Amino acid sequence: MYFHMQDGNLKYSLYAVLVHSGWSTHSGHYYCFVRTATDMWHVLDDSRVLNVYVLSNAFFVVVFALL
Repeated sequence: MYFHMQDGNLKYSLYAVLVHSGWSTHSGHYYCFVRTATDMWHVLDDSRVLNVYVLSNAFFVVVFALL
């Protein structure tokens, strides 16, 4: 998943997705997907870092970087 969004003269590039898995904000687990400079995606989950190719169908917060 890689795209640019344009809003006027600003460009945004998706580089991370934060995921919460659980019933509420008071319980559950957080992990994130991060895109590298070479456009590869990794999932960071506690002490594990794994390569991923497809993002799962989950609720998430999208984090953009202003270019």
